[in-house]
Amino acid sequence: MSRAKGMLGFVSALSGASLALFGLISLAMAALGWSLAGFLVGVALIAHGSIELGARSQFFAQGSERFLWRLFWNQIALAVSVGTYIGWQLWIFDPEAVATVLDEPSVQELLSLYPAETAQMLRDNLPGYVRAVYVLALTIAALGCVGMAFYYLNKGRAWLERGEEPS
Repeated sequence: MSRAKGMLGFVSALSGASLALFGLISLAMAALGWSLAGFLVGVALIAHGSIELGARSQFFAQGSERFLWRLFWNQIALAVSVGTYIGWQLWIFDPEAVATVLDEPSVQELLSLYPAETAQMLRDNLPGYVRAVYVLALTIAALGCVGMAFYYLNKGRAWLERGEEPS
């Protein structure tokens, strides 16, 4: 097994299996909380993981670039799925819910350990920080998925150019 095939095979198997595993975990959590969004996320992750594992297997069995493109577009679609979910979370985000949590006695007790102006700054800015974390997560996920898509394409093409036989 060549190093490129080995790394490409390892990374795509790890990615596909972890997507499917996280999808199953999301489905289980959605079932516990009766969450439609969690159910949809779980189904999407399982679908992306299954597509990834299937395209990976077909690429190594047949040695066809069309399966590299399937891996590529699956990663782009995963970025869109993650972006859709994070966009939804940003859209439904309720700053008042954050304020309610900050009013909990246990949180008030923790905030009392800080100077009054620091606690007030946190109270005032926390909704913006939460939104920033969502935007950061979206950016990291999008860059990761696009990077992975090009990794698959470049490593797979290099493997094909060496003329190695499918296993």
